[in-house]
Amino acid sequence: MDNHFFIDEPNLHTLEYVELSGQEARHASKVLRKNVGDLLILVNGEGCKATAEIQSIQKNSLSLRIQSRELREQPEGKKVLGLGIIKVRDRFEFAIEKAVELGATTICLFESDHSERTRIKEDRLESIIQSAFKQSGRWWKPGLIIKNDLKSVLFEFADHEVLMAHEKKQVEPFTPSLKKEKLLLVGPEGGFSEKEVELIRQAGGELISLGANRLRTETAVIALLAQFLFD
Repeated sequence: MDNHFFIDEPNLHTLEYVELSGQEARHASKVLRKNVGDLLILVNGEGCKATAEIQSIQKNSLSLRIQSRELREQPEGKKVLGLGIIKVRDRFEFAIEKAVELGATTICLFESDHSERTRIKEDRLESIIQSAFKQSGRWWKPGLIIKNDLKSVLFEFADHEVLMAHEKKQVEPFTPSLKKEKLLLVGPEGGFSEKEVELIRQAGGELISLGANRLRTETAVIALLAQFLFD
């Protein structure tokens, strides 16, 4: 009973009966061959996990009765990943998946000066976030925000400590402040422009190094978030 099933139900913590529909229901009944009487773990991405028994099976939905549930408060620390949009889709999606697994509370995508124009498929990205959220056993599903530029990102998260990963920063350890809200910035394939670097400096942000080697964007996401696993 390790599989988690996402249910878009904010009141999961109060309901006795719920209905699981769509792809999640089809996966449970047709792929995993779940039957009436079997138990499923439901998660709503808002701090509630519930164990539910299948009462009946329809073509595209399951009727379930909640047996038990557990609640968790939102994490005290906020780790926002600000990611410049990159063109190569599989690398872009890999970066987002790993950001979820590594505890990003929000993923904010933006058009960086060096981003190559590409169409963002929000539905697909939400599906990737949802899948990684379930796989990693998290309680709160990260939000997805899309902005036009870095300035808009800084405005959105003006109360966060800003840390920008930059390949030209001298290689040295950094010590983040004790502030719980952090905006962690990673640029696209071509990195950040000088204009964007200056924007960070004016906002009181800090440039940090991720080591002597030049990292791909998706690797930089992992390297940066991994430093805050226990925050």
